[in-house]
Formats: sequence, C-alpha cells, structure tokens
Amino acid sequence: MTKRSTMIQPIRIHENLEETQGIAVPNDNLSMQQRGLGAMVEGFLATYFAAHEGLMPGNGLYDRVIQEVERPLLRATLKLVNGNQKKAAIILGINRNTLRKKITDLQIDLTNL
Repeated sequence: MTKRSTMIQPIRIHENLEETQGIAVPNDNLSMQQRGLGAMVEGFLATYFAAHEGLMPGNGLYDRVIQEVERPLLRATLKLVNGNQKKAAIILGINRNTLRKKITDLQIDLTNL
C-alpha cells in the first residue's frame, strides 16, 4: 500500500458549482489535506454560502454540519476497532453511553461498517 492511498481523501462537494453557477471550487486535494479538516470545512462553507447568491440558507446549518462530520468520524472509528464500542469511545474521548446514543441518533448501522 502506498502512502498516498492511506491518506484520508477529501470529500468532493458540489463538483458542478463552477460549471453551473460560475463559483470557483478549489481542486487541489493534496493542498486541502495539508491544510487540515478545518480548512476543508471552511472552504465548503464559503462555497455553500456563495451558492445561495446572497440569500440566507435554511435554518439548522450548525446541526447539519456537525452531523456530516460526526457520522463519518464515528463510522471510521468503529470500523478501525471492528465495532468495539468501548474501544471506539476511548479513542474518541467520550463516554460509551454517549457513543451508543450518537450511534442511535445518527442511525449508524453497526452491521455494515
């Protein structure tokens, strides 16, 4: 396995925004990875707000963004430990019962990790 294939791949968001709405979307994946998750989220949000063309986006943006980050975080961690919730909770730094509640709330299928 090469080092490149083990790196976390950035999420491809709104691939056609540049074509359909003239919004410049950065296409430098390695650069995005080097800047970190925060920069990726900030870039996505800038694109998301620009796509609204000055209009206010719908309510609940915070919860939607947190859910979009939290679900893959929990799934990847659970996959790493073969579904062992106790080990996943330790890695995540949260209580095991909190992890169970999040698994239920986010409808994470433990049989399909």
